[in-house]
Amino acid sequence: MSGDNARGDTTPAPAASRPGGGCWTSCLRTWINCLGTEPSGSGRYATFTPSDGHFACRACRAAVYSSSAKMSAGCGWPAFDKCYIDAIATKRDLRYGYDRTEILCGRCGTHFGHIFTGEGLSDTDQRHCVNSRALVHIPPRQIDATQTNTIPPPLPQEVTLNITR
Repeated sequence: MSGDNARGDTTPAPAASRPGGGCWTSCLRTWINCLGTEPSGSGRYATFTPSDGHFACRACRAAVYSSSAKMSAGCGWPAFDKCYIDAIATKRDLRYGYDRTEILCGRCGTHFGHIFTGEGLSDTDQRHCVNSRALVHIPPRQIDATQTNTIPPPLPQEVTLNITR
């Protein structure tokens, strides 16, 4: 299989190897569907700081975070301080004796990680701590001047989430 695998490759997976297609490895299914967490510092995007493009859900390719929302938090996982409108859903997570806010893909429900507040790391005072394996970085789209309908639609506006308990 080319593409999505447990090593964090970001080559787009063929449709047959996406969730529901039967070819995804059980390891990747654990990360995305069973609330898995990669070891701190092991993910491909932990220290990757692109200047452009955006991050999308690995499972459904919905745009989630702009590259400009990525921040260095020193936590060992990719961190963002805001997301695109309607890109994520949240739910209260009381597992393991902690009161946390889980973040999921707003389109397909893939588990991304958790949101932490009150750390003072950004103007939004939010840290979206996300598993690299749940994301794929999408570079800016190239516009082919020789074709007419190749200008992609704009990405959604970014927002800071209102976290309530």
